[in-house]
Amino acid sequence: MPSPTLPHFRGKMLREHSPEDVREFFTSSEVIGYKADWQYRQAVAAVRLLLRFVRTPWVEDFDWRWLEDQGRTLEPTHPTVAREPLSEHSASKQIPGSISPREGSGGPLDRARELFAHYFDRLAAAIRTRNYSIRTERAYSDWLARFVVFSGMRDPAGLDSGAIATFLEHLAVNRNVAASTQNQALNALVFFYRHVVEREVGDLEGFARAKRPKRLPVVLSQSEIASLLTRLDERPRLMASLLYGTGMRVME
Repeated sequence: MPSPTLPHFRGKMLREHSPEDVREFFTSSEVIGYKADWQYRQAVAAVRLLLRFVRTPWVEDFDWRWLEDQGRTLEPTHPTVAREPLSEHSASKQIPGSISPREGSGGPLDRARELFAHYFDRLAAAIRTRNYSIRTERAYSDWLARFVVFSGMRDPAGLDSGAIATFLEHLAVNRNVAASTQNQALNALVFFYRHVVEREVGDLEGFARAKRPKRLPVVLSQSEIASLLTRLDERPRLMASLLYGTGMRVME
């Protein structure tokens, strides 16, 4: 039996949807009209379950937590909302999970940002007009800088899909990054070429893929969490309960 379709993309099977389709759907009139934050997050959860049910290939790699964050009403100074001016985004702090420390002043990454500042400004503008989170902006800026450095400081607009594939393979083979890290680098470069350079990257099927870990992460059961919380004093227990119960990130 063929998989069903979303009303926003009539005639397109669910397994054929791309991550861009999902982002487009959640900025469409069907979703923007939701007044309450919980309605938006409920819609995200429903689409995620639906795509998982029909076994959409990329569903486990998609950043659903980022999408849920877009439905939260936050104050203007909140760290997920506050932005540096476009001309100063190279001075932002290192994001958790990057594959190596950000270079200090005058390092290769900073030189790449200075040499191609117009690309980094346009990348930041494209991200902000789509209301992506500040973590996404910093991550994509980092990956573009690393790609420029890896490519010998050449103009990235003049590089082809072969250069991108070589960089992604370098991450997997020489840097031994996780599959999710390699995918983030791929998404950043695809976004840059599509929305800044305004061309598609083409075929990228030939590069070595990072291996996914075979073991599941070790997590505490609900009873173990409850036992842990009862052993905390009042104030730490309240803070830990709020963090666990709401699923907040450390930065929140």
